[in-house]
Amino acid sequence: MLNLLKSDLYRLVHGKMLWVGLAALLAVVVGAVGLIWFATTPLFAEMVNEQAANNQAAANAGSTWNMQLTTPNNADLDAAEVEALNEKVINSRTYSYGSTFMVGFLGLIVSVLAALIAASDFDSGFAKSVLAGRRSRLPYFGEKLLIIALVCGAFLLVAMVASDAAYLLLGFSYEHAETVGEFWAWTGLAWLEMTAYAYVVALVVWVVRSKAAGIVFAALIPSGFLESMLLAAAVGLAPAFPMINDAVKWLPLSTQQLLSAGGTQVFAAGDAAAVAGLPVAGQVLIVFGVLVAVCVGLALAACPRKDVA
Repeated sequence: MLNLLKSDLYRLVHGKMLWVGLAALLAVVVGAVGLIWFATTPLFAEMVNEQAANNQAAANAGSTWNMQLTTPNNADLDAAEVEALNEKVINSRTYSYGSTFMVGFLGLIVSVLAALIAASDFDSGFAKSVLAGRRSRLPYFGEKLLIIALVCGAFLLVAMVASDAAYLLLGFSYEHAETVGEFWAWTGLAWLEMTAYAYVVALVVWVVRSKAAGIVFAALIPSGFLESMLLAAAVGLAPAFPMINDAVKWLPLSTQQLLSAGGTQVFAAGDAAAVAGLPVAGQVLIVFGVLVAVCVGLALAACPRKDVA
């Protein structure tokens, strides 16, 4: 396994895939921070005032339609949060990560990379020569899972450093400081979440032996696109089937949105938690921990039995 790991690391560092992914990640972080910086400008304040006036006029006319400005984790921006943004103050460092790259963007990037890593040896025919001389294929798939987890961790750390640097350069400060335990607990949970999504995509690639299928799956699931549609459908069905509201709280996207509230809330029971009193960390561990365990189990149990085409 160690030789396989060294080989994959060498190919990643000397290939284009890793650097293109990092460039895309940096572009996303800089773009997202730029949008949040725009929220501190007078033009944005004018938009908020116009929105408030339009909402009040609609309410006076009896309309139930109401437009809300939201953060990336779908939380409405209230007047206090808008005022804080105008002063370039963000709740916390980990909250800034949730607002900048955690929902959708980073998961999509690392999942596409996972699809490419999982498919590369089979597309090139290298897997056939590697697996042909081995009595057990478990080390091969185990090493791939390890390299994917390492890539997820590396991209998360790069995104965090890039986000910190961008906010610092634009003059932002933080209202709350996480404890060391809260910060690294949040970081570990965020890594677990991204790794879970990446493992699902890798498993799809190994099962169907199609890089394209993995990339399409990454665009639908880790990006949050499909789950967002399910959440929207649940809103319409909830009055007739109240249990749907409880069920969708266990969706990975719902759990991801809880984590996006930042490290200061990671040990607190979220208002939208699937079970009353369940801390955010507990729900993240349950949802994404189970997902990782299932993917690892299936990858190591089923994939080595599949013929190498």
